Amino acid sequence: MKTVIAIDIGGTLIKSALVSSDGKILKSKKTPTQASESRDIITSNLREAFDKVYESSAIAVGIGSPGCVDPKTGIVDAVDNIPALSGLCLTDFLKGHKEIPVMIDNDANNAAKGEYLFGIGKGTKNFMGITLGTGVGGGLFLDGRFYRGTNNYSGEIGHMTYIPDGLSCACGKNGCLEAYASGPAMVRSAKSMLKRNFNTKLSKHKVDAITPELICKLADQGDRLSMSIVHDVARALGIVLGTATNLMNLECIAVGGGISLAGDVLFQPLGIYAARHTLPRAYECCIIKPSEIGNDAGLLGCAATALMK
Repeated sequence: MKTVIAIDIGGTLIKSALVSSDGKILKSKKTPTQASESRDIITSNLREAFDKVYESSAIAVGIGSPGCVDPKTGIVDAVDNIPALSGLCLTDFLKGHKEIPVMIDNDANNAAKGEYLFGIGKGTKNFMGITLGTGVGGGLFLDGRFYRGTNNYSGEIGHMTYIPDGLSCACGKNGCLEAYASGPAMVRSAKSMLKRNFNTKLSKHKVDAITPELICKLADQGDRLSMSIVHDVARALGIVLGTATNLMNLECIAVGGGISLAGDVLFQPLGIYAARHTLPRAYECCIIKPSEIGNDAGLLGCAATALMK
């Protein structure tokens, strides 16, 4: 069985793994990123992460990086949390070290690829993978092929308009889905409501300790304010996914990331809003489900990028 090396670059840690072609993580390691350091230090850390899991049986390396990624040139751009990566050709990080093909893509694209190859997208042709986290990212497969768009900018569902001229988004626009359905949006909403003295279990926690995971946990326990916040995410996501399904006639949408762990409290209203905003014939052939690859999405996505190449 073929194996590949997966390297998922995060702001704190570089996760690396040896992965089989059927999606089994055979071994994995973690290496500090040292995000504020120089290019030389970060590329040295990448080589260390590679060496920790390297086996001669590996046929390729797949890398996942934040920021804008050009998979043809291997150059990464606009990485706010790891400044030294901006403008760097990451497919060259093994130059003079090992001779092995290196492929790279944006981390959200990789997560969609992992779900398509190893998760609930397996066997589908028209598929979207979405990640709900600090931002809202996505990746698309149309007619069985990963769809990049004109200049590698497809799948940016987080920046589809949810409310025209609505809340400001980190991208500089207003009213984007990400401004309403991301982790920071949930925390902002919670803090705003706490100022109005709502009766909620959230008030037992320090303001700085409020996280999307905490909100989801309390929502699952029946806390009304937390349930309301998750419901708002479900409504925003359902409306935008309905629009996307009308446009692309998708057959499967996988929702991953930390917020997806809210479970039924998220997915039940999400299904209702998606049904309301999708044409009946388009909705009847589309399923919306939580990601199956969960916490392994980063590494399995990197592995999928290497295997699909």
